[in-house]
Amino acid sequence: MLSYQHIYHAGNLADVHKHSLLAWMLGYLTRKDKPLSYMETHAGRALYDLSDTPALKTGEAAQGIGRVRGWFDDAHPYAQVLDQITAEHGSDAYPGSPCWRPSCCATATASIWPNCTPASMRHLIWRCRPMTSNATTATGSTWLSP
Repeated sequence: MLSYQHIYHAGNLADVHKHSLLAWMLGYLTRKDKPLSYMETHAGRALYDLSDTPALKTGEAAQGIGRVRGWFDDAHPYAQVLDQITAEHGSDAYPGSPCWRPSCCATATASIWPNCTPASMRHLIWRCRPMTSNATTATGSTWLSP
């Protein structure tokens, strides 16, 4: 796996775009009580600290979520998850993609995160532990089930 580290880019405009759409879609897809599987093809950490040196180095979060946070209505699922995460972890916390699934749709029957680095995987398992009953890794894929 390449040495890409998303902490340098977490919270940028592309993240805001992706996560705001993802939050809305997950909310929409889970309006009915039906099973749902969620697959994040290139998962990183579940939670980022935007005050960490690597995040500050590029300034992308300041130009992303720092600039556009107020654009979202309080009722938007994206704003609701951001409020939840910052209440729990502080104002510099930003949820990575894997954090959106359990926050937006607790009814998902499985989450699949292939291509996740070992360090990110440890972080995912730690962060998602309260929402899951087991975690298994095999052949580069991870499945976490509620």
